[in-house]
Amino acid sequence: MDFNLSWLFSPVAKLALAGALGGVVRWLTLKQPPLDGFISVIVGMICAIYIGPAINPIIRPVIDFAGVDMEAAQGLGGFLVGIGGILVSGFFIDLWQLRRKLLKQQGGPTDGQI
Repeated sequence: MDFNLSWLFSPVAKLALAGALGGVVRWLTLKQPPLDGFISVIVGMICAIYIGPAINPIIRPVIDFAGVDMEAAQGLGGFLVGIGGILVSGFFIDLWQLRRKLLKQQGGPTDGQI
């Protein structure tokens, strides 16, 4: 069996690693339990892969001004998107849970009716 590991060095893999490291930073700074930390790593990877390429045009002027290599800038973008994606998704999940809690307190619809 021939294993081709060249995909490990592809731009997508680099973005995934940057996003995963964003999740690790969040995990370590918030001192989350292992399951929550693992979820942060996965969400960071997904956000970096799919949103990371869209952030490059936004950070490009700053990178050009600072004189940073564009490949390194893509890693920075993936890292920032990874952390940002975790924060945004966490915000919406917390908002949804708060809404459910308030509806339960008011005698609103049950879980199956939301």
